[in-house]
Amino acid sequence: MQWGLNADSIVLSSGKNPEIEKEEAPGIVITRDVDSDPIRIWTKVNASAMPVMHDPRAHLVAKVL
Repeated sequence: MQWGLNADSIVLSSGKNPEIEKEEAPGIVITRDVDSDPIRIWTKVNASAMPVMHDPRAHLVAKVL
């Protein structure tokens, strides 16, 4: 799997609070917030990934007659 930047990691690395370094922007971001009235705790998870074949020569597709 190759992990890529997602919208949340780009926003967090843009210099706002909280801040992370752009080089350390993760492929998985989990944020949590608390609202006081009414009391509500919510969690948001964002990830972007794509499966990648590291050696495409290792895979074979054959047609059997």
